[in-house]
Amino acid sequence: MRKLAPESVDMIIADFPYGKDIELSEGNEGEKEKVTPYKDGAFETMELVDGLMREGFRVLKEDRVMLCFFDVIHKDQLIKMALDKGFNVCRTPIIWSKTRGTGQPTNPTYYNPSYEMILHLQKGWRKMNTQNVGNVIEEDRVPSKVKVHPTQKPQKLLRKLIELHTLKGELVIDPCAGSGSTLAAALTVGRQAWGCEIEEEFYLKGVNELTKLQKELAATPVVEVDKKGGPKRLKHSVCAVCGGAGKDDTEKPCGFCGGKGTLPLDAADDDAYLVFTPGSPQWVAHWEQWPERHEAMLEYAKLLATEEK
Repeated sequence: MRKLAPESVDMIIADFPYGKDIELSEGNEGEKEKVTPYKDGAFETMELVDGLMREGFRVLKEDRVMLCFFDVIHKDQLIKMALDKGFNVCRTPIIWSKTRGTGQPTNPTYYNPSYEMILHLQKGWRKMNTQNVGNVIEEDRVPSKVKVHPTQKPQKLLRKLIELHTLKGELVIDPCAGSGSTLAAALTVGRQAWGCEIEEEFYLKGVNELTKLQKELAATPVVEVDKKGGPKRLKHSVCAVCGGAGKDDTEKPCGFCGGKGTLPLDAADDDAYLVFTPGSPQWVAHWEQWPERHEAMLEYAKLLATEEK
């Protein structure tokens, strides 16, 4: 996060470590086994969260939000941290009610946990895109058989939160990205995305999933509607680099689509990379989306280097 410019981010969603060694049950019914996805002591976790909140306040634009999944035992401590950094804090948390499946209680005399809490922090004030939204959001858990990360959050929940607080083309980041669920949700609804993950295993899985998603989005056509309300011939695809925003993260026109946010279906041809500077974010995005063009892109980069000499 330290590499991000001050006041460059429109929304932060963070699924903080919960400050305790977490054991989860994984596998099919009748074949459950305990797994410990990570170990995180309370002191180390709170130290990490303190730093993330400090950086979060720095990189957020004015009148933007930071939403943090958290464990109830740390609520008071997190609120104090947030206030110390300058955030406005909504004291009543958002509740994600898990409508399918529950967690396992730590004590057989306890109720099964069936919800998680989200701390709502604001830098300034910004109205939500939809008004009068209740603070209890019901969404199914991610089924174990399709999870990439043990604490993965559902796409519908993440997309709903992102669409409530941001506009198309704005930047959403996740400093505890896991397998990239927040980033995938942001890209799917036309936002830009940035994230980081400390665990290499989940980082690599996330890169793989996001690369596949970007390829799908690049091939997603924009449907034009005729006067009678019916779809016309599909002519364009959403730009996978800017997510349809037409701008890069410096507010300049996207170098991939020329600021249009879309590409003609016949424009994503084999030499589209010629408009990019080797090593630029657009170049890297193109490299990740089209592995079959690597050889040609390397030759082009070598040619440019030779010409500069």
